[in-house]
Amino acid sequence: MKNANINTSLETLVLAAIDLYRKQVTNREQLAELAKQFKLADWRDFVAAILAREYGVEVKISQKFGWATFDKDTAAEQLLSRIFKLHPEQAKFAAKHTTQAKKESIKAPRKTYDAVEKLILDSGMTQAEFNALIAELKASIAFE
Repeated sequence: MKNANINTSLETLVLAAIDLYRKQVTNREQLAELAKQFKLADWRDFVAAILAREYGVEVKISQKFGWATFDKDTAAEQLLSRIFKLHPEQAKFAAKHTTQAKKESIKAPRKTYDAVEKLILDSGMTQAEFNALIAELKASIAFE
């Protein structure tokens, strides 16, 4: 009797998951279609206003881009990020800014890099030992 109840519960949950997935796909398609009617920043700001109201949180303004955002790692911020990606211009925008970030990336001073590289190669460390070394260094050094 117990296995029959588990199987029934499992089937109910799997069928509910399938139904939910289908609704999510339909919802994403409808949102993507609506997103085409907005400029990219307007889309983000409009969606953020809805999420702020729903989650009872305050909209922040991104210092980098000047549009709506939320505190990092919050449910509102994560959902805003997902919905924002449905805008047809978002991929082009992200690619442009990722390329700029790579161009502007900070590099270690060459002399320091060369000395550390030589030290690591001469040590005979394994990849795991090297990874552990980097993790320990990151954890133990604080910059002001």
